[in-house]
Formats: sequence, C-alpha cells, structure tokens
Amino acid sequence: MSVFVSLTRRVGRVEQATHADMQKRYRAALNRTYDTLELEHRQQLAAWFAQREPCPSGHLAKYLCQRCIDEGLPPTLLRAIWVMLAGHLKTGAPVGMWGPVARVYASNPDAWPANPCESCGYLLPMQARLRADRTYRFLGTYEGQCPSCWDGGDDTAVCI
Repeated sequence: MSVFVSLTRRVGRVEQATHADMQKRYRAALNRTYDTLELEHRQQLAAWFAQREPCPSGHLAKYLCQRCIDEGLPPTLLRAIWVMLAGHLKTGAPVGMWGPVARVYASNPDAWPANPCESCGYLLPMQARLRADRTYRFLGTYEGQCPSCWDGGDDTAVCI
C-alpha cells in the first residue's frame, strides 16, 4: 500500500508542475498577444467583456471556455486570439495580434487562424466556415506577410 501512496504523491507533484508550467506559458502568450494589439482593438475587446452575458458553465467573467466561444458569439478577433493561444499551447507556434492581421479578423467574421506559416508556424487567417466536426471548409486565403516573420515593408493584409 505504501508503494501506491508514494507513487500517487509523485504523480500528483508531476501534474502540479505540469499545470504550473502550462499556466506560465499561457500567461506569457496572453501578455505577448495583448502587447501586440493596437489600442482600438484592446478597447473593442474590453467593451465586449464588459457587456457580455455570464457563461452557462459558471466560470468567472474574465475567463473564456469553448462554450463561451461557441455560444457567446464573441468578436471574431477575440475568437481568433483564443484559437491562437490554444494552438500555441499545443505546438509552441508564435502568438501575437499585430495590426494587419487584427484588422483582418475585426473586419471579416469568417476569418479563422487556420493556416500555419511555413517558416515559423504562426497561425495566419483563412476565410473559412467551421463545420460541426470542428474542421474548416476553406473559402479564401490570407494575402500578406506573416507578422511573426515580418521584417518591414508592406503593412497590408487581406483575407479574400
């Protein structure tokens, strides 16, 4: 019995450390994303959070869950940030919501972060519809520089 108790404690410590590391990575990615947002987009997101209805799942208003995204109809920009953060935690892909890409999401309700940059893995927007099985039906592509790889030049991006 003591071997089982000892093993249970060890597994518990590993799980706690893994959870703490995931929280640290999430907060760093969220801060990075927030730092890249333009003031206008920060204000739009703050206004949505201020007026949104509580999630039926019962969590605190400052948090989001899949149900919030599916049923709460957040702005496309917020939905994109949430998807990108989840992708970052899975794959380590860069995060950030620089002006040109943020404008794509702010102006196109069918934009989804679904096309990884070939160089860095940043999830570029694609015009798509989300199917019931959570896969995408692609309608158009992103035209513009990957903002994570961007080294200057044209500051435009469009989703067609």
